[in-house]
Amino acid sequence: MQQDDFPKPGLSRPTLKRRVLHRAQQALYLSGLASLYAKLSRPNGALILMYHSVVDKEISVFIDPNNSVTVEQFSSQMQFLKQHCNVISLAKMLAHIQENKPLPERSVVITFDDGYRDNLTLAAPLLEKYQLPATLFLCTGYVERAETQWIDQLYTAFQLRTQHDLKTPFGDRQFNLLSKTEMQQAHRETVQQLLTAGLDKRTEILRQIKTQLQPKQETPRLTLNWDEVRQLKDNFPQFELGLHTRDHMDLAMLNQADIETEIKRCQLDYEQELSAKARFFSYPYGRNNEMIRAKVKAAGFDGAVITQPTALVKTTTDRFTLPRLETSASMLDLRLWTTGAFPALSKNIFGRAYE
Repeated sequence: MQQDDFPKPGLSRPTLKRRVLHRAQQALYLSGLASLYAKLSRPNGALILMYHSVVDKEISVFIDPNNSVTVEQFSSQMQFLKQHCNVISLAKMLAHIQENKPLPERSVVITFDDGYRDNLTLAAPLLEKYQLPATLFLCTGYVERAETQWIDQLYTAFQLRTQHDLKTPFGDRQFNLLSKTEMQQAHRETVQQLLTAGLDKRTEILRQIKTQLQPKQETPRLTLNWDEVRQLKDNFPQFELGLHTRDHMDLAMLNQADIETEIKRCQLDYEQELSAKARFFSYPYGRNNEMIRAKVKAAGFDGAVITQPTALVKTTTDRFTLPRLETSASMLDLRLWTTGAFPALSKNIFGRAYE
């Protein structure tokens, strides 16, 4: 099957408010205001970037484009970071916090969530080429099962479908997916269900959707297995490893016992497979609260990352709510984010940094 035979991405789109804010933020950079603000204020702190997948043409058709950048885009971004920023490891950033040492100007930390195989095959060689450190947060259940992330299983079912009528397994709503509006709505509602579903319910919803839509091609294995994790650890030592729960559960939706299970089981998996302890944790979907943070801290982690880009990381930042910015394919965005003006300038002018 040729690349052009596959449907083009287009299942979801940012809200109008988010698009307007994004354009306004880009205008701050293009006008020179962001650079002037950074020059005058000399912000001191680190920006943590969050990636998921780095794709080539062969696998791009199976991965939700909201969670990926192309290998060409990633290479350009890494080259830019190497030339214009001070890229440090998450461990080094935490050492600055613990020792109350100011972080270097334009410090950047690179992170990846979930454990995509392309982090080994495509991202790691480029990080090695530019001599940049990064941290990968693994969902150990997905690694153990060598299972593709649910968001990409869903994306493939919709994009490569051969049937166009869908009755949702939750609420019995009927959708005709030949209508772009109905397809986007069906996808959006299914995502919302899967975000909070338990593992068994998630698996069953995906099974029923695939049965109805009959995609022309199954999703290939997109997740690392343990042998590949060991290969990454041995061959690319600049890639630190952290944990992202066992089954990518929304911890804020679980009871205390299940939260502890998700945390402890992923630690046990990691220790049994790699004979080491993971120092860092990433909350799935960035969702956390005081109780969850306390359990992560009690489990022995040195720090944990969230997803909201609320501020640059400073020596006063709570080690268990380290803010991150989800990357985009846009080099313009990266230039803005790494001036040091983001997110403070956006918050000062627009009252918020993200929507």
